Amino acid sequence: MLDQFEDSNFRYLHISCHGSETGLKLTLDHLSIRNLKKSLAPCLENRLCGIATPALAEALLCDTGCYSVVGPSADIEFGEAAVFWAALYYVLFRDEAKSVSRKALGSAIAKVSGALDARVEYFACSVSAAEGFTKVN
Repeated sequence: MLDQFEDSNFRYLHISCHGSETGLKLTLDHLSIRNLKKSLAPCLENRLCGIATPALAEALLCDTGCYSVVGPSADIEFGEAAVFWAALYYVLFRDEAKSVSRKALGSAIAKVSGALDARVEYFACSVSAAEGFTKVN
């Protein structure tokens, strides 16, 4: 999948899965945050349900080329996730935007999470922050 993404010239990679403080829960396995970082280093954007934590932000935003990590701060049901992400992408791209700025992403997250009463974390890379990233919301 990652090879196809790299060859596709798409700007964003959306990953929808369950997670924990230590990594991703896959159908037959568990992928640690460390191994996830190695696999996703070239990706621009990663959104992972239930594991949008500072540890994941540090792993994915420091020296990888990723720009942001967005995800719920608590476990959510599939239906809630589907509605949230569909609404977020609608708000982001309804005016046929070709890219997403940090400001636009933060504004869209605030609108959608407010409307749906969802608790969402948004971390972005930052060269000025000591950790290499900052919590945006």
